[in-house]
Amino acid sequence: MKSWDVIIIGGGHAGCEAASASARLGARTLLLTHKLETIGEMSCNPAGPAVRGPRTQSDRKLYRQAMQAVLNETPNLEILAAPVEDLILEGGRCVGVIDAAGQAYRAASVVLTTGTFLRGMIHRGQERIPAGRV
Repeated sequence: MKSWDVIIIGGGHAGCEAASASARLGARTLLLTHKLETIGEMSCNPAGPAVRGPRTQSDRKLYRQAMQAVLNETPNLEILAAPVEDLILEGGRCVGVIDAAGQAYRAASVVLTTGTFLRGMIHRGQERIPAGRV
């Protein structure tokens, strides 16, 4: 079974940034996303308490196109379309994921970047914090 140093789940803007950073640092990185064509898609223009940044307006289409081009040329980065259905836990640690087809992917680190699709909830270990409170 093939394994990676880091698996990033989610190809939105946060997942793209995490995958790019991980690969640039030399980690063998796998980005798993539902659809290749939606990599880099922003569900909204990021602003507010969860982002901790100044308000900005971004061209969502241009950002998606640019991010896909950058990621496709990034060394150490593999990108696959596979919806993640479950986590592989061993000794209290997440050591991989299982996709909808039952395929297992293993890594030393797994990063969830599901963004607004978790209702702005920050998950840190067993701790859950609404993003608006951070």
